Amino acid sequence: MYGTFLAGVGKFKEALPYLEKALSVGVVDAAFAIGMTHLTLGDKEQALKYLEDYKRRKPSDGNVDKLIDAIRNGKVEFKRSPS
Repeated sequence: MYGTFLAGVGKFKEALPYLEKALSVGVVDAAFAIGMTHLTLGDKEQALKYLEDYKRRKPSDGNVDKLIDAIRNGKVEFKRSPS
């Protein structure tokens, strides 16, 4: 996904429309990528919304439960390096 590429190179805000489009056409993993992008941008509420959506769509991914719990308990922190 192009949105994943953009997020991977630090263009988080630019990535979101591409990731949202991918999700709208049924790319389940886009929900996870959107959640992680929001988390990186510091928006934990939106991150949890999309990670919960991903969990509903892909219940076999047990790691997302741990991530959601860590976010809720304040145990996840992203530090972005200066560009």
